[in-house]
Amino acid sequence: MKVTIFQLENPIYSSPSDPFSEVAKAIYHTPTLPAYAIIDSRLDMKNSIHVPAGYIPMRYNIDKDKVITEKSNSMFGASDEGTLTVYHNGICDYKLLFPHVNPRKLKNETISFFRRGGTRI
Repeated sequence: MKVTIFQLENPIYSSPSDPFSEVAKAIYHTPTLPAYAIIDSRLDMKNSIHVPAGYIPMRYNIDKDKVITEKSNSMFGASDEGTLTVYHNGICDYKLLFPHVNPRKLKNETISFFRRGGTRI
């Protein structure tokens, strides 16, 4: 099993459709997240609650390239930042690791390089 850590910062906030029964969401865009064959994950936020009985982790959901949590309503100025630790079996799609690389030939060469373990022929 392998581990990769993603820094979560600068979320986009969504308003609840019903403010009486729902809470606002913080949505983090993580473009390379779908590339990993995820087994498990753990979210650690700066605004997580620590109580005498232990640690209460935030609820979250991973949807393709997004990590979705509840928006912080902290009165102490805690920000909606943190880390997502992903436990995975490796890369399931190398193309998704390089969404920012263009043109196609360069992307294919980069993918080939990583598949070989970063060695030159």
